[in-house]
Amino acid sequence: PSVHTMSERRPSVPEYARSRQGSTCSVLSCGGMSPDATKELWKTMLELQERYGCYTSARMDMAVGAGDMALSLMPNPFILDTLNDSVVDLPDEGWEMLNRCL
Repeated sequence: PSVHTMSERRPSVPEYARSRQGSTCSVLSCGGMSPDATKELWKTMLELQERYGCYTSARMDMAVGAGDMALSLMPNPFILDTLNDSVVDLPDEGWEMLNRCL
């Protein structure tokens, strides 16, 4: 399967808009999600981390092994977006899983 980085998968954004966005604005954001949808996103992110090791996050590594306690390690939506902006080496199947939640 082919592997993409987040920047390769983002919709094209005009240069002027990109400069206004700043580095903290995610194209795919979980900011407006319900608490239940955010929990489902977190569970999906943990599954992707377990399968592909695509996030660089000590918190996620701990949560993968935390079983029922994994939800208590879920960060706020801003951090979830930041983590998703930094995804590396995720195959198409993983992007499909992530995009279904976003």
